[in-house]
Amino acid sequence: AVTIHARRSPHRYPWVEEFGAATAERLGLAAHPGRLSMELRPPVAVDKGTVVASLSEGMAAACYIGDDRGDLPAFAALDRCRAAGMATLAVAASSDEAPAELLGAADLVVDGPEGTLALLTTLAGLAG
Repeated sequence: AVTIHARRSPHRYPWVEEFGAATAERLGLAAHPGRLSMELRPPVAVDKGTVVASLSEGMAAACYIGDDRGDLPAFAALDRCRAAGMATLAVAASSDEAPAELLGAADLVVDGPEGTLALLTTLAGLAG
């Protein structure tokens, strides 16, 4: 996969979208928009959601922390795990660029990288 970022030049994002879509079509790739970015991936049925489902299989609990639209499939996988009886926690790391749909889908929203580190430190302490 390759990601083209426009985070430092947000005014160039329309070009990133156009170039990414055209390149994906020309090369037979799948274009996935992100946070002021376009990710070009092989057209396979694997995403963060399928990985979360696979890795959490047989576990009693699972937690996933995301900050981008591309993390929504992982949150959806956690929802399916929860429906099957697993304890889950979907965490969004907030920022000025965090998409509203990700924040809305989260069980918990933390304040960026600092909040993520604080949460992981707390979870590690609880785990012993």
